[in-house]
Amino acid sequence: MTLLLPDILASKDASKCPLVVVQHDLAQSPFPILRQILAAASHVVLVRTLYAMDAFVESAALATAVSDIDWTDIDGELALDRRQRLLDAIAAVPSLSSAGSRSPVVLIDSLDTLSEDLGSVAKAVRLVRDVLSALTSVPRARARLILPILAPSRTLAPLSAIHPRTELRLHAPVLLRHLARELMTPPDAPRFWTLLSELVARREGEKLARGAPNVHGPTVVEVVLPSRRGVLRAVEVWDDGQVTDVATLGLNAPAKLPEPTDAMSGLSFNLSLTSEQQEARSRVVLPYAHTGQSKPPGAGEIIYEPDSADDFDDEDPDDDLEL
Repeated sequence: MTLLLPDILASKDASKCPLVVVQHDLAQSPFPILRQILAAASHVVLVRTLYAMDAFVESAALATAVSDIDWTDIDGELALDRRQRLLDAIAAVPSLSSAGSRSPVVLIDSLDTLSEDLGSVAKAVRLVRDVLSALTSVPRARARLILPILAPSRTLAPLSAIHPRTELRLHAPVLLRHLARELMTPPDAPRFWTLLSELVARREGEKLARGAPNVHGPTVVEVVLPSRRGVLRAVEVWDDGQVTDVATLGLNAPAKLPEPTDAMSGLSFNLSLTSEQQEARSRVVLPYAHTGQSKPPGAGEIIYEPDSADDFDDEDPDDDLEL
């Protein structure tokens, strides 16, 4: 099957799907993939509400092609002015960007923080729609809006009403290994998508990662794309800029079991028997060794001798027996 993620990261066919939602949790960092998307862009309009600029831009050459809009200290009085500044920066993208196959990118680093600054989720989603409208009006730009969102988030449900959109759901590899090895559900299993959604909803990836976010290792990307038949879903692996099939994780390989250890190796005395000791032990008669075995007939009898002390009571017919 053809990999979907390389074309998305390279902004191919961006005009067909200008909105890209990058959904992640505490177990998986989105910054490595976001840096690759920004590095492939001709120009970046970066709206910062939570993070510093160096979290997204590493090289000084890329920093010169970034329009940095700092909303980390936004308040109600300046919200409308800065919103207009964002729309003006988008309108200036064609003159700022260099010609070529690369596309400009608008990135809002935290839509949840923006919704708190603006006062409601509805206002933040309305700003997203305004930005998308401004991007579609930019000629020859093929610009995209990138929204990294930490799940669970109140903004995910309103964003689901915006079509078309591309979703990149990032998962830690330990979550898929748990699915394949513990639940016996590899990616090609019929119930894979159902179980994956249930585990993500319960935030099992964060529990399995034990609070250590995956920053430098491979990232499992669940790609959700609109298609003619509805929705196309696939899981692929991103690792240091390279995209491979999920089979590279070795999910179907059995877990390596620890080598069995000898319980007698750490003792200060010897429990093993010599051949003479084993022979002597075999000659010892053990009590109850023949319990349950059949006995030869005629080996015993019951003798009854009545005497005057016998109590022949019809209500209690038990007789005294002498064995």
